[in-house]
Amino acid sequence: SETLPTPAECETLDRRLLRCVNFMKENLDSRVRLEEVGERFGLSRPHLFHLFQEAFRMAPGVYWNTLRMQYAISKLQTEHSTSIGSISADLGFVSQANFSRFFRGIQGVCPREYQAAALPVQLSRYVMGVRHLSS
Repeated sequence: SETLPTPAECETLDRRLLRCVNFMKENLDSRVRLEEVGERFGLSRPHLFHLFQEAFRMAPGVYWNTLRMQYAISKLQTEHSTSIGSISADLGFVSQANFSRFFRGIQGVCPREYQAAALPVQLSRYVMGVRHLSS
């Protein structure tokens, strides 16, 4: 998955770009077109794309989808009782099937498989931590 900038790296970014990034982070479920995001913060479509390419080496849509994927992965790894449908709705997908296609297209496995694979990893870390603490 793509690496997003740290807060320290963001300090040097154009303020309008930062506003766009914050908007994206706060609106993972949004269906707003990128042109509308740019217009909201005084950026033309070409300028928005240029700023994202210069700052993050990716298009704004790829950046927004990377944020969505990070959210999904975090939920799947840490909240095992959270349903795939709930995550799908949180991210604004019209159906769980659309979300699953999006997820599988990037991660190579469906969300349910990813969530199932994350459970043993979490448990093994916990068990290793308990063993370590008892030594």
